[in-house]
Amino acid sequence: NSTSYGGFYIGAASGHDTPTSPGGWFQVAYLTTPTASNEQRFTFTSPSVPITGGIGTAPGGIVTYDGTKTIFVTITCTVVYNDDGGGNNAFEFGIAKNKTSPTFTPETPSVLSLLIGGGAYNAATLVYTDTITTGDDFQLVVQNISSSDDIEIISTQFLIKE
Repeated sequence: NSTSYGGFYIGAASGHDTPTSPGGWFQVAYLTTPTASNEQRFTFTSPSVPITGGIGTAPGGIVTYDGTKTIFVTITCTVVYNDDGGGNNAFEFGIAKNKTSPTFTPETPSVLSLLIGGGAYNAATLVYTDTITTGDDFQLVVQNISSSDDIEIISTQFLIKE
């Protein structure tokens, strides 16, 4: 028997804008490198992801399972966010598994659709369950399905537990 868990968080810091145009799924960008939580059979990496305006990159967050047996996990992701465009946009959050391209398609059961008003800080929680094997990785992704407004991620807690 073993216990596996891993995750990362970034708290109460204003984030870079994650570009959500020209459409599609994008890995979330953070203002600072997320902090890895106490990891057991998981590792954390922070790749560079594009930010709005083509002005460079910002840290992202990926948790990878490095255990040796197949396990069933629950992934919980709580995110506080802001629509920077000032309108009422329909954003979708999702958890992507084993995605390495610049755009990401999340796992269908993990998608959470939200309609938010600009300037208001809102919070959402996604819960996703899956059977995973060695090398599987997970990250938070977002898309705007109603306009080209970008989204600012204020804080995130991403936790995977066996």
